[in-house]
Order: sequence, then C-alpha cells, then structure tokens
Amino acid sequence: MPGRRPNIGGKFTVKLYDQASHGADYLKVCVSRQGYDPTTQPLKWSDPQLVTTTGKYAPSQNYAIDVSTSGYTGRHVVYTIWQSSHSDQTYFLCSEFERRLEDLRTSHGLSRHDVAAWRPRRMT
Repeated sequence: MPGRRPNIGGKFTVKLYDQASHGADYLKVCVSRQGYDPTTQPLKWSDPQLVTTTGKYAPSQNYAIDVSTSGYTGRHVVYTIWQSSHSDQTYFLCSEFERRLEDLRTSHGLSRHDVAAWRPRRMT
C-alpha cells in the first residue's frame, strides 16, 4: 500500500520478489542512523548503516532477509542493495518504517514481523 509506514518491533523481514529469477551474489540491508528524521531531512549517503549482509542466493523468485533493529526508535529508512548473480547489475530498494516502544506496538496489535512496504525515497 503506497505511503504505508509500518510500525515494527525489534525484528522484521525484508521480502523481495524476483520475477526474472536472477539470483543474488549478496543482499545488504542498511537502516538509517538513530536520530535521522525522514520528515525533515533529505537522506544522505552517510545516513544508512549496514545491519545485515547475506550470502549467495540461487536463482529463485522469493528472497527473505531477517533484520534486527534492536536499539532503534522512531522513523527510519531501510535501504537494500541487491547484487544480481547473473550479471554486473545492482538493484537498490528503499522503504520506510517506524520503530516505537514495545508497549505501543503491543497496544496496536502489530506483529514483530510486519514487513516494510516499499516506498520510494530519493537519496541526495
């Protein structure tokens, strides 16, 4: 759903659909640094911090990457780098999420594994 900013717990899963079954040499997931505010600040290359790097994925259509955001609070941007294994192509994906305190998550009935919905975000 465009514009949706899920409220997540300390862990979530990035799910990618690869219609062409490229495979991946690796996937890297970065989360914007603590204190970054996407409502008032443009995203800079120095803002994302690497939180997960995967190994190689065989050609498939579905990839799932578990991510931990323990210690993060507030709004964040997730930046995913996907190095295709069939060529020298690299794909970049951006999404946004909100990490609230545990009691707020529970009161809204949200799962710890709500998946971030992709929302384009321009890097400056």
